[in-house]
Amino acid sequence: MSGPVYPVSMDLPVRFRDLDGLRHVNNSVFLTYLEIAREVYWNRLGLTLEMEGQGYILARVECDFRAPILYRGPDTRVRVRLRCPRLGTTSWEYEYRVEDPSAATLFAEARSVQVYSRLPSGPTEPIPPAVREAVERLEGRA
Repeated sequence: MSGPVYPVSMDLPVRFRDLDGLRHVNNSVFLTYLEIAREVYWNRLGLTLEMEGQGYILARVECDFRAPILYRGPDTRVRVRLRCPRLGTTSWEYEYRVEDPSAATLFAEARSVQVYSRLPSGPTEPIPPAVREAVERLEGRA
């Protein structure tokens, strides 16, 4: 049986600066990988991240680390996959998988909650119909 579909998948380089003293990717860098995936997802919706106006803020993130990412030289890469399993009234969830490009090793599974808001620090607002439709289309639910 196949698992969930992740409409956004990207390979990212592991940089030497991502490593900690144990020569594996530091846990905080995983959150940067997730952030890059969120930006790519938003761009695939045909939307851009603006600093003023409407957009989203990160409300929650959790990450379960499954295996260390070891640096094997300048060609070391990780794959980040992202999907949106829940779209609420003012917020939505993303699920992530961080794995090696062959999918043989799962490095982390993560979830985040985003809240639609008037930026830079305004109140939450309902997700606009155009954004909702774009997410449903990208997720193959439209």
